[in-house]
Amino acid sequence: MRILFFLALTALLFFSCKKNSTVPGGSQTISGNLRYSDPAVDGAGLFYEEDNGNLLLFKNEFSDLYAQYLYYKDLVNVHSRLMYTATGDSSCLLGMVPGPCAHKIPLVEVKSLVKQ
Repeated sequence: MRILFFLALTALLFFSCKKNSTVPGGSQTISGNLRYSDPAVDGAGLFYEEDNGNLLLFKNEFSDLYAQYLYYKDLVNVHSRLMYTATGDSSCLLGMVPGPCAHKIPLVEVKSLVKQ
C-alpha cells in the first residue's frame, strides 16, 4: 500500500509541474562581456562582445547614449548572459576608432542582461 501511495504521489508531482518558457519567441541567448569607452574622448561607446569575439550593439531606448551607459554601468566588464532579439538592422561603433563603419555591427533589442 505504501508503494502504491508513493508511486501515485510521484506521478502527481511529475505531471503537476507546469513548464513555462521564460524566453520570448525569437530570442537568442549568448554570453560575453559588455564593454564601454566614452565616445566624448574618442571611445567606441557601449557594445557587447560575445565570447567568440563577435560584437553587438544595443538598440538605444534611452534619452541619450550616456543614459544608456548609466543603466548598464554595473554590468560593464563583467561576464554576463544576454538574451536578445535581432532587429535586422546594423550600426557602427562610435568615436574615432579605426574604420568605425568598415564593418556594420548587428543592432539588437535587449530582453535581459544578467551577471553569470
